[in-house]
Amino acid sequence: MNESIDILVERPSLRRIALRPASEPSLRDGQLLLSVDQFAWTSNNLTYARQPGGEFWTLFPAEEPWGRIPVWGFADVVASRVPAIAPGERVFGFLPMSTHLRVEPVRISERGFFDAAAHRAGVFPLYNAYARVKRMPARREDVEAVLRPLFATSFVLEDFLRSHAFFGAGTVLVSSASSKTALGTAFRLREGGGPFVCGLTAEPHRAFVRGTGCFDAVHAYAALASLDLPGRVLFVDFAGDEALSRAVQERLGSRRVRTLRVGATHAVSKDAPLLDFFGPARMRELRRAWGADAFRERLEAAAVRFESVAARWLQVERCDGMAPFQRAYACVLEGRLEPSRAFVVRLADAQAASAAEEHAVQSLLGLGATCS
Repeated sequence: MNESIDILVERPSLRRIALRPASEPSLRDGQLLLSVDQFAWTSNNLTYARQPGGEFWTLFPAEEPWGRIPVWGFADVVASRVPAIAPGERVFGFLPMSTHLRVEPVRISERGFFDAAAHRAGVFPLYNAYARVKRMPARREDVEAVLRPLFATSFVLEDFLRSHAFFGAGTVLVSSASSKTALGTAFRLREGGGPFVCGLTAEPHRAFVRGTGCFDAVHAYAALASLDLPGRVLFVDFAGDEALSRAVQERLGSRRVRTLRVGATHAVSKDAPLLDFFGPARMRELRRAWGADAFRERLEAAAVRFESVAARWLQVERCDGMAPFQRAYACVLEGRLEPSRAFVVRLADAQAASAAEEHAVQSLLGLGATCS
């Protein structure tokens, strides 16, 4: 087996990164060794890193002051001491920014399994679940890695809003409208019919968001003061920007029925406000209410519809090795990624790079003005 490598990020600033050799992951009975093949890198991962309480850092521990940010992606079983799972199988799930991960499968089925590692006890089941999948064409896997975890939040958020009759609102106003979770939510809202769906985004992103066709209307943040929105307004906040939230409240006054904090794409510190809506909790509720198979089937059908639309505008860029990943990391961290683009990182070259590079901490400041 090739040398194991961890990509570590300095907490809490997230501004420094290190490539370090990891201890050799030996196996005992009941364990698998996964080789991380590729993962998506998006602003959603920074939401995990910035979540107050730091619970996401505990999923894949590292020595202080370092941490491993969780990511969604594909991995292959390279060694198994679990009779029901053979080497060569492919899985999709929550992974560390590392070349390898050791897991302890339980509740094994044809569809997947859950990791029962002690340090992951008490975590929402979503984050411990691994789906057993077949290898797909590269483009399909790229789109899946980027969109599928984000759309799961969109799916359950739309159901939550609809089940509450949109809290009596005639308009759903969505911040950070260029984010992929916001686009998925707007897609679902319009697909199912209901209130007027208006997106707020930065002026440079407005044309792109309008072009996706997910929203009824799209406006720049600067236009907030002059917006004329129909009916009462539900503000769904993906940005996590307190100044923006106050501005919305001042503009709408009593017409604002509620603010629902869902994300923190604009947050700049670990002191971002707590979220009002937590997708995994809603997923658990719906699995219980509908049954696990029905939930999975409905989510899958909706995801396929969204992905077929999103494939028209989503540009996935592959980062093979550490140098491209460093640029991608800084690009997302500093908010310079165009909304039509996303990164998928392959770690195969990280192992080769580790032999040629010093394992020194590298600053991510000043990596350049472009993301390419």
